[in-house]
Amino acid sequence: MDALESHELTELLVAWSDGDEAALDRLAPLVQAELRRLASHYMRQERSDHLLPRHGDARVAQSEGLTL
Repeated sequence: MDALESHELTELLVAWSDGDEAALDRLAPLVQAELRRLASHYMRQERSDHLLPRHGDARVAQSEGLTL
């Protein structure tokens, strides 16, 4: 995350905490993109035969908006 995105993220968090519901709509995609970037980074460091536990599958599905 670069400095501009970090500044934007901070502004959105402040706006959301001040009651701006639309700020959450703009904030969520930024947070999701950063979490995906971090997860990708960490998964590249894992063994090639590494598997997620079964509860991990449900969490991924939930984060994608799927119901199981």
